[in-house]
Amino acid sequence: RTVREGRMIRYRLEDYVKGGWLPNSDADTLSALRRRQWAALVALSQGPRRWWHTLEFLRVGTDLAYLRDAIVRGLDDDPGPRQIELINRMNVLRPAAITVARGAKLSKPRLFAFLKRRRNQP
Repeated sequence: RTVREGRMIRYRLEDYVKGGWLPNSDADTLSALRRRQWAALVALSQGPRRWWHTLEFLRVGTDLAYLRDAIVRGLDDDPGPRQIELINRMNVLRPAAITVARGAKLSKPRLFAFLKRRRNQP
């Protein structure tokens, strides 16, 4: 089931890649559960804000794929504004999120700097 959903996400996002709306890396990252998990883990190692933005990016990308699937199946009558809203949201989140999971590496924890900062606070 997971493989089938990943394939559907890839096929539906590739429609946007072919149209020039999204980069190919989005379809690649969002189509595999392991790559989504790896992107979230790498983002977590880089801080809570990056992690949160990455999770939102993954959710919005998945929503876009399912919306496209509904369009192709003829289940959605007027998807235009929602599609544009989701694509724009992905583009806003792109600089703050981990969007390419292939080759991404975990960051070393900065625990020492965090503890030092806490000691200096009154």
